[in-house]
Amino acid sequence: MSTTSYILFPHGQTWQIASVSGGHATFSDMLPPESDARQVSPQMIAERLKSELNRLGYTGQGVMLALSAADCWAASIDIAGLPRGDRKAMLYRLEEKLPMAAESIVADFALSESRALGVCVREDAVSPLLHSLESHGVAVQSIGTTALLAAQQLAEGSGSQILLIGEENQLNVIAIHNGIPTSWSLLPNQPEPLRLHLDLLAMEGGEDLPLRACGVPAATLGKLSAQSIPTAPRQVAAIGGAAILESRLKPWIEFRRGPLAISDPLRLHRKALDALLAAAAIFLICVTLGSLWRAHRYNTAAQVADRTMGDEFSAAFPGWSLPSNVKTVVESEHRKLLSRGSGALPAEASRSAMEMFHGILSRLPTELRFKLESMMFGEGLFELQGRVRNVADVDALAAAARLAGTDVPLPQAHRDAEGFWSFTLRGTRPARPPTVTRP
Repeated sequence: MSTTSYILFPHGQTWQIASVSGGHATFSDMLPPESDARQVSPQMIAERLKSELNRLGYTGQGVMLALSAADCWAASIDIAGLPRGDRKAMLYRLEEKLPMAAESIVADFALSESRALGVCVREDAVSPLLHSLESHGVAVQSIGTTALLAAQQLAEGSGSQILLIGEENQLNVIAIHNGIPTSWSLLPNQPEPLRLHLDLLAMEGGEDLPLRACGVPAATLGKLSAQSIPTAPRQVAAIGGAAILESRLKPWIEFRRGPLAISDPLRLHRKALDALLAAAAIFLICVTLGSLWRAHRYNTAAQVADRTMGDEFSAAFPGWSLPSNVKTVVESEHRKLLSRGSGALPAEASRSAMEMFHGILSRLPTELRFKLESMMFGEGLFELQGRVRNVADVDALAAAARLAGTDVPLPQAHRDAEGFWSFTLRGTRPARPPTVTRP
């Protein structure tokens, strides 16, 4: 889905807003205010433009402000000996050819090998309208000129030519060498000044360049051999401006710099960035709260474990004070018992696991069919794992184990994919009461 680009032409006998979508430009005409131009404030112009933009479906995207040639001054300067890209030095060389101070203008340069075409506007002529548009919610992304936008769109690759572009009652003569504009003059829309200026360009360049004309009356061209382009200059400029707004074309001249530069380069994406940052902040807050809750749960579990361990220590070592490191004390006592041999163990600990083994297996019913897959016998506990055909057989095995003097809780059993009942049978033997020796 293609987006719509908007180019503003608030000059001439008819003001226009071009809506460019899919390479096609549609124009909306606006008559200038009928009152004295000195009484028309930039705020009034901005209000009218914003109202018309809203009617056309404007949604806050960047627009282009196209100035008229009458608002601009241009001169070709020699850049030999200047550091490449030193705009300040080029600005002062341009100042020498203009009746204005460098501090009062905004300029840009189209660079060739040894020369540059400098184009400038007065800051006070553009800044009020620019700020008024911005204050009304119109994001001016680029500022160019109608003539140069049309010329850049009409220029064919890196060739050399002279473009004649009509604008109201005047004529723009733009010389292009190797795809770069080298001179720009604004003439009356009459044949005599045009022929004289073309002769001067031929004398300076030493060659006659091909002519292409756009929006120039036949009477002005006279007998000049020029390729005529039927498309209106503003139509061509609007399509070129849309290509610049969509970053498909780099403009020759851009006045959205210096004092007229965008204060917030990310403003077109500010809402999306703010939403992203807000979502990231909420996510981090949720992660922090989750981590705090998890830490609280771990801390509670650790405190419960410490209390349980302390209770078990007190039961195993009555009369002892609870040490700061229970694990170290228990390990120390365990090593002491091992060093003393089995004679130091209590009576219930010295009973043989073989006794448990014999006591359990000898009492298992011989009439039942069962399969034991795992057996574990200790000094006072056992565990049997196996399979039987009927779940009732598991209870019979548990009853037989109880006959051996063990405590057997309810066994665990579940049915497997083959239809057998897999069971786990566990039990412990109560500790023998201490033997009392009578005197």
